[in-house]
Amino acid sequence: MTDKAAEPVRPRVRVRVFRESPEKFFLAGFRKIANTRMKGVPICNPKLHVSTLPFRLVNGQWIGGVVTPWSLLVIRACATPASWERIAETKVGSIELPGGDFSFMCVRDLEMGEYQSCSLLSPTWEVGDQETAEAVVRISLETMLTAPDRQEADASGQQACGAPRAGSARAADPSRLSRRDFFTRPARSEAPAGRPSDSDSGDTP
Repeated sequence: MTDKAAEPVRPRVRVRVFRESPEKFFLAGFRKIANTRMKGVPICNPKLHVSTLPFRLVNGQWIGGVVTPWSLLVIRACATPASWERIAETKVGSIELPGGDFSFMCVRDLEMGEYQSCSLLSPTWEVGDQETAEAVVRISLETMLTAPDRQEADASGQQACGAPRAGSARAADPSRLSRRDFFTRPARSEAPAGRPSDSDSGDTP
């Protein structure tokens, strides 16, 4: 009787817990990916580079923004293991935030561990420069982390004053950006471009 070939054992990827802001951690991690796994990949927008927006604690977990040449992301990382909502690998789950329920995908990366990612835009070819990319992520974060009644109050205040406040969607680009554009599309469960195959050791964020 022939012994059945043993299946390769994939390294175990754990949820990384951050006691302090993980902004620098994800900045370094995505920069490394940009210079290795995603270097020269056609999906990348040469006008963009990796940058991060400040992370903050929301409902006991970290939420922040990441710009990469291939995707604009909102990242959710663990700060409180007891209340961390697990999502199956590469699957999409609904996470409740002050602005509503939003779709996040579980990513397990050998170096960055397990975290959750909400893809705002991928690919990023339509984004003309770094400033616009960061504005898109900033506006999206503001939408996700602001209660609907507060958003309506802010909008009413802007109309009364006759001018948008700094950082608003209208100020960034009224013809291209909308607070809800990124969240009304059907959730996509596929992994981002450049993701290793199932036999590889990790997922490309």
